[in-house]
This record gives sequence, C-alpha cells and structure tokens, in this order.
Amino acid sequence: IYNFPCPLLSNGSGNTIRELDLLGCAFHPTVGIGCTRSLTSLCLSCVNIESDELGFLLSNSLALERLELKDCSEIISIKIPSLLQRLSYLMVFRCPMLQVIESKAPNISSFHYFHDDDDVDQQLQLFLGESLQMKEIFISHSCVLHYALAVLTSSMPNLERLTMHSYYEMVSTPTVASKFLHLKYLNIYLFRWNFASTYLYADYDIFSLVSFLDASPCLETFHLDAPMRRREHDSIFEDPPSQLGRIPGQCYANLRHVKITKFRSTKLLVKLTCHILDSTPSLECLTLDITDGGPTCSELDRCFVGKETYMEAPKALAAIQTYIEGKVPSTAKLNVVEPCSRCPACPLT
Repeated sequence: IYNFPCPLLSNGSGNTIRELDLLGCAFHPTVGIGCTRSLTSLCLSCVNIESDELGFLLSNSLALERLELKDCSEIISIKIPSLLQRLSYLMVFRCPMLQVIESKAPNISSFHYFHDDDDVDQQLQLFLGESLQMKEIFISHSCVLHYALAVLTSSMPNLERLTMHSYYEMVSTPTVASKFLHLKYLNIYLFRWNFASTYLYADYDIFSLVSFLDASPCLETFHLDAPMRRREHDSIFEDPPSQLGRIPGQCYANLRHVKITKFRSTKLLVKLTCHILDSTPSLECLTLDITDGGPTCSELDRCFVGKETYMEAPKALAAIQTYIEGKVPSTAKLNVVEPCSRCPACPLT
C-alpha cells in the first residue's frame, strides 16, 4: 500500500489547500501537517487511516465544510468536534470496522450513511445530537425505521427529506408522540439484493408504516419500495379482509404523490394503500409499480423482470382492480406499471 508522504504538506506547503481527495493509500497525519488551515473539503476513499489520526486531522480543520469517508477499513469510530462550525455535509460509505459515529458539529444539514448489508449483526452507535440545521438524511442500515421514529423525530425537528434503506427490521414500526414537523419527502426501501433474504420480513407488519405518515403532517411525497418476496398464503385473495379503509381521525392533508414499487397482492400492502387513499384528500398521483422497479424496454433492449414477479403480476393487477381502483378519487391519477408483455421473465431468477 502506498504511504502518502505527509511531509509534503508540512512546513506551510499545504496551507492553501482547500480540497484534499485521497484514494487507495495509507494516510497517517501527524502534528506537523500543515494542510488543514484552509481545508474545506476532505474525501478519503479506500484509505488506511486510524480513528485517532482522523480525529486529530478533524480537530485541526476548522474551515471544513464537507467530509466524505468511503471504504476506510481501519476506522472504528468517527468523532466530530463542536469546533467544526462550518461542516454542513457528512457522508460515510461502507467502512466495515466502524462502530460509532458521534457528531457535535452544530450545522450539519445533510448526512448520508451507507452500511454493507452483508453483515446484518454489526450494529452502529449513531449519535448526531440535536441539529436544528439538519435538512436531509439518508441511512442504509438494519432496524433504521425503528431508530428514525424513536430518535430522529425529537432530535431533528427541521428535517425535510428522509431516505431509509432497511434490510432487516426486528419489530414492527412503533407509534410515537413526537413528529417530523417539516418533513416533505419520505423514501422507504425494504429490500436486499441477497436472495437468501427471503424471510427477513416474514413477520414485519408493513401496515405499521402508517406511523411515519401519522408523524409527518407536512409530508408531500411518499415512496415505498416493498419487500420483493411475500410469505406463503398472505395474498389478499387467499384470506380476504372483512374491511379495508381509513383509521378514524387520521388525515394526511398535504400528501400529493405516493409511489409503491414491487407492489404485490399481500393483504397488508393492499390495506396500507387503501388507508392512504381514504385518508388523503389532497392526493394528485398514485403510482403502483408491480415490477421489480428495474430497467424497462424504453431504457434497455429488454425488461429485466424476475420470474417470481412475472408470476405474481396478474394477482397484483387483480388486487388493484378489485380493491384499489374504486377508491381513487376523480381528482387523482392512478398509474399502474406492469411487466412488459413482450418480454419474458429473466430465466436466472
């Protein structure tokens, strides 16, 4: 591994550097490093740097505005001091040994964290403190839905955009008293690329996601990417519900655009969709995508639709026609995205 020569940045030679982007090397800053005075952007990708060395570098970079750490395998903890008053963007991508992120920087407005879903058991301790400036959060991690409602509603009062990739939820989403008072855009992805994940959501109550809608009075756009596979015998046609409809007292007055990708004929998913329709007087567009959400013929030479999706599509379409179409108000548009009839299912799935 190439060891970046830190003396190149010492003795005042690095005082004017505003952006430092290192890829594929070892970087061990010492007391004599002089590039931090004017540094506003720091990006380390596949860089061997230890936690205390990163801490030293950050504590001397008071002008830092943007920090990106990607695939840094030796970092165990990231501690950002309150002295970084200008730091507004923090992104951490797939650092396999990372256990703790603790930020005391008061003006971070955008936070992105991506965890490698191959290790479900590795848990991250995340302490973002109370940030009145936080506007956008993207988190990919297990149990992130529970964390968002339990922690973020009270600590991020001015959050406007929230995107969550959750590949495992141990319990259904809780109901909380706190609210996302300014949240306008909510994106929830409940899927994994690993085919071994068939039953990760077997016991998850997807209807419990109404807790997010109830906690977001200003929500305008909601996108749900549902689990790719459903349990056996949970089709709405195998166990028809006695009733589908609105929970009394709930109203999503600002919600205008709703999209559900990987829509299936499961009872709870149909129930969630009907509840949204019955509780959203301002709805303008409902999109139900019964494909896998991948490329289509208009983008590539052929559609890539899994065999299971292709087999489920007629049931999903029937569920839409039977339970959902009649609830769509005349002021709203219903878009149904179906597998292309001229493209067979991908033989590899």
